Amino acid sequence: MKTTVPWLLLVFILLCQPLLSQSSQLIGTIDSILPKDTLANQKTNSGALFENNIFYKELLVLKAYLLDETKLNEQFNGKISFGLNGQEVKNSNFFVISTGIELSKGTYPFTFDLSSSFQAQIQNGALLETVSNLSISFDYNYSEKHVGQESYVFLTATNNSFLGIDQRYEIGGGLIFNLYSAQKYITKGTPRIKANRTDGPLNYGLTEAGQVKLIGKNQDSILSDTSFNKEVDELRLFSEKSSEMKNLKKARKQFTNNMIKQYSTTRLSLLAGVNYELEQTADSMELFNGDLIRRGAFDATNRFRFVLRPGFAMQGGNFKFKSTAYFKLGIINEFKNEVRNGPAMDKKADYWTEWTNSLNFKFTEKIGLSIVYSLFYDNAPNRLFFNVSDNTTPDFRLFEAEKVYRFMGFNFNYRL
Repeated sequence: MKTTVPWLLLVFILLCQPLLSQSSQLIGTIDSILPKDTLANQKTNSGALFENNIFYKELLVLKAYLLDETKLNEQFNGKISFGLNGQEVKNSNFFVISTGIELSKGTYPFTFDLSSSFQAQIQNGALLETVSNLSISFDYNYSEKHVGQESYVFLTATNNSFLGIDQRYEIGGGLIFNLYSAQKYITKGTPRIKANRTDGPLNYGLTEAGQVKLIGKNQDSILSDTSFNKEVDELRLFSEKSSEMKNLKKARKQFTNNMIKQYSTTRLSLLAGVNYELEQTADSMELFNGDLIRRGAFDATNRFRFVLRPGFAMQGGNFKFKSTAYFKLGIINEFKNEVRNGPAMDKKADYWTEWTNSLNFKFTEKIGLSIVYSLFYDNAPNRLFFNVSDNTTPDFRLFEAEKVYRFMGFNFNYRL
């Protein structure tokens, strides 16, 4: 099983390569807007140089702002977390340790995420149970016009001794469909504004930080369409024939799409995709039947699964809440899972679900608290029939691994 990891990682990199090449062009595109040697010396219909025109000066300000925002979006962001609970008496001690790290890069048109977490129970110096997870994902918006549609690829590696999972690797991809709160206000790259509103502050479905970026000091250049006014002859000639104007429109569209994804107050999502899963259980796995316990060994498995994941997210000035529900179904003749031993037989639908909720509070720009609750259910866990009879008449009973797993965690976070 362990030799599989490099091959999965290679496949993941190959899937990401064409998408990564797209991002390298973004800053170059914005940086090419209005180069002085091609525009400043051009003359308007009235004979004046563009470098003396108010419109041209506004475009230079807009170029600088978009370039700064794009470079900021391209930076890596990180967070580390740590939690510790301990109990100790004279002859015994028990500790629960949890750590994690998250790294992310980009918002639009691509997002790269890497996260790793580890939880361990230690009693009297001996390691009892561990849960670890490594996840790498890459999301890509393949359409400028439809910011809510994106593709994804991912790779995960998991260990969970509570469920008897020694190693589990998954690689897959699919599509995500999103509905952001800011989409109905920000369309075609320009927010639709009701200038005479009197019913309180405008929010456009954005957080306060998003409002500041969108309608702050750059309100005229970002939101206004006067720079594309086709009633002015000298600007019509420029806007219709200049490649710089086309780049400017593209940069504005990328900027507003980034605002929608990063600063929308609410988001509804639906993920659909296919995973390839490889799993190895513990050498001697505990199986349960009421009060009885048996141990069994299982061969490594590999299978395809169809994944469906609805989700909801909400954020404000100092909090973020996210709730997702995974549904994984067996496909390619694996809709049912069956075990037999002599005349005894058990057949179940092969699916599992996981519901995860997280709430993050931000006390300062660097320090915060996260609360996570997760509920896992496997309808067809590993199971075997054992003969529990003490006489010559067989009595086959079904023993199965844990099918329900709950997790709740509290961690302090420090943003890098």
